[in-house]
Amino acid sequence: MLSTLATNYQLLVELPAAQNFCALIGLPRLVPYWPALLAFAGLFQLLRLSSNTLSSLVFGAKFDSLTPRQKYDWGVRVVSQVHAIVVVVLAIPIFFKQELINDKLFGFDNYAAWVYTLVCGYSINKALELHMLARVLDNLLAVSIADINMCICVPCDALGLTFALCM
Repeated sequence: MLSTLATNYQLLVELPAAQNFCALIGLPRLVPYWPALLAFAGLFQLLRLSSNTLSSLVFGAKFDSLTPRQKYDWGVRVVSQVHAIVVVVLAIPIFFKQELINDKLFGFDNYAAWVYTLVCGYSINKALELHMLARVLDNLLAVSIADINMCICVPCDALGLTFALCM
């Protein structure tokens, strides 16, 4: 099972279109990470969708009495907390990577790049989710906030990934 997954992952990485796109946007080191970037974004969305079912099982009638909006907000908070905990735990070893200590600007570490990929996957998921929610609510202010998030937060997170993958 794992060997099949690894083989399929490698086939995605080796797609000429993906390699050309990564070169076109100036991120040639993104090539081995782009399938994971999209997968992490999808996994965070699945976590949000499944959090309501899990919360209903854990908290029972108390959770079931929440409004749909409150349940949605709860799911968003669950994903946010899981992301924060996982990233903090995974980021701690990055501070001790010798390659990054020796060359703070151009140093590269594969493990750090995977952590950055996770962070960017979450950011992409969050930005797209905010954008979709704003459109569904048909709220001009919410659309503006979502668009601001798409224009500022995602590029800032991507900048971290860019430094990790380009240098």
